[in-house]
Amino acid sequence: MGAHLANLDQDAFGVTCGERGITRQYGLTEAQEDLGQARRQ
Repeated sequence: MGAHLANLDQDAFGVTCGERGITRQYGLTEAQEDLGQARRQ
């Protein structure tokens, strides 16, 4: 939701959060989605 509000894709949002020292909390579902996306690349 934060990425949507910031008008960024998930990757850009994660980078932006990291640059600002904001930790992202996500659960198993999000981790599985990230792994799935990484495997498709």
